[in-house]
Amino acid sequence: MKNSRLLICLILLIPLSFSGIVFCAQEPETDLQKEIDALKKGQDEIRKELLEIKKLLQNRPPSRPARPNVNGMAFKLGDYPFKGEWTAPLTLVEFTDYQ
Repeated sequence: MKNSRLLICLILLIPLSFSGIVFCAQEPETDLQKEIDALKKGQDEIRKELLEIKKLLQNRPPSRPARPNVNGMAFKLGDYPFKGEWTAPLTLVEFTDYQ
């Protein structure tokens, strides 16, 4: 008789204990979903700011005017003073104005 009462109590308590587990498991899911939604909203805001930055960079004028291409050009320096060999493959020219 004692064993049957214990068995009946266990049979009644087992579903109640599982319902508590299911109920507890549902609460964190809603909190987790809220956190996921907040993260998605933050990502959308970051994406919008990134697009604005890209638009600003595309509309920005170039920082410097294009330089002339002097590759392969030969400059005649005449009788100006120089150091080194006249036939050097590279010549550095410095233009200065002493006024």
